[in-house]
Amino acid sequence: KMNLFNKRFTFDASIASSITNEDITGGSADATVFQDAGMDISHDDIDLLDKFITVNQNLAIPGNGKVDKNLFAYTIGGSINAFNNNFNTRYRSNGAYFQSLATPIARDMATFEISDRVRLWQNRIFVTGSYATSENNLAKTNSNTLETSNLGFNVSLFLPKLPSLTVGINNIKRDNNFAYSGPKLADQLDNNARPEENVTKVLSISTSYGFNAADMRHNATLTLSNSKKDDKTQDLDTINYIPTGNAKNNSFGLSVSTEWNFPLRTSVNFAASNGTTQALDTNGVDVNDTKTTASTFGASGDYALLNKDDMKLNAYGGISLTSFKFAGDKTSLTTLTLGQRFNFMKNHTFYLDRNLTSGIKVPQYDTNGVQTGTSKKTNSVFTARYEFVF
Repeated sequence: KMNLFNKRFTFDASIASSITNEDITGGSADATVFQDAGMDISHDDIDLLDKFITVNQNLAIPGNGKVDKNLFAYTIGGSINAFNNNFNTRYRSNGAYFQSLATPIARDMATFEISDRVRLWQNRIFVTGSYATSENNLAKTNSNTLETSNLGFNVSLFLPKLPSLTVGINNIKRDNNFAYSGPKLADQLDNNARPEENVTKVLSISTSYGFNAADMRHNATLTLSNSKKDDKTQDLDTINYIPTGNAKNNSFGLSVSTEWNFPLRTSVNFAASNGTTQALDTNGVDVNDTKTTASTFGASGDYALLNKDDMKLNAYGGISLTSFKFAGDKTSLTTLTLGQRFNFMKNHTFYLDRNLTSGIKVPQYDTNGVQTGTSKKTNSVFTARYEFVF
């Protein structure tokens, strides 16, 4: 990471890789075990790797033991902040075989982003333009590569003693370059590939206002969004149903955060959405309109148990009630989160989290493999994470 000219120019780059062994009880194996399996790994390679991880037949080494770019995740980017402009660009690549053991990331994907934000009228108006592209299938294990582009533009207005206002539009294109004829068509269908080509237009409006009440500081945010997806896939005689059709969606969100008179921060939020998806038959005729509705209510809090210059301890928790209905099937989920965050020596942070989600529907099958119904389960996740920032 590099900063120049009082941070007006920044540049950073990082790279990471990982190897996973699912069973280390037998210890490291000899090189002949891998060579008999057709993997070109020498005794010296095993001696080197054995200093960091147990090397045996349970070690996941994609690419037949050879160095492959899909074993790595890397990013490079920078920014220029000058002449009332904030220009940013970044490239990310998360290989198909890379495994993040701490924070989940989207693998098998490469993205490129570029944006420019212009400050006008004494920093009261911000105009931002952005463009981003992404593609998956970096390891070329699938028949098709999905390419996505997102062109965005928004304007934000900040006036004294008035709510802020932001209006944005986005044009999102997705295309997996499906071949509707020729020798590639059969290969695509054998690999369960389906055409995907659509354009989604999104209009969003948000406003936020900070105010004092009951000797406390509050901030309220209202968000409205409308999206419309235009499906451009062609008809296939070999496919009698295409699940990705035209779609419309409207959403609404309201949140209020509060800074209390003691070291407590709370947030209450509500969100709701409704949409319609059209499924197409092989003749391109609308066969049904599937309606979807969803709503979420949540509340969370963060309390500072200890707050010193070199040591901070926070306890936090939250509850979320979610209900959604799709094609007549209704599901209700309740999620409870509890955790603590311990920050020490400014650069070190340790997290402990417990997450419980109830109401998850799991399909039930009979001995013939026919689904007979569903049962509700509770999912429990415990996470311990350490972060070092330098």
